[in-house]
Amino acid sequence: MDYLKRDHAVEAALQFITKHFPHSDGALLAGSVIRGEATETSDLDIVVFDKNQKTA
Repeated sequence: MDYLKRDHAVEAALQFITKHFPHSDGALLAGSVIRGEATETSDLDIVVFDKNQKTA
């Protein structure tokens, strides 16, 4: 199967962050997709650093 590739994951994350957190201070991508170990149930793990947002 053609699981989400790292390059596509980075692009998808960049689009998501740009749309939803345009003034963020940075972001971190992690997990199996970024490690190149994606499966059909993998998702993107994104941590967004934004001093303007309340803590989760």
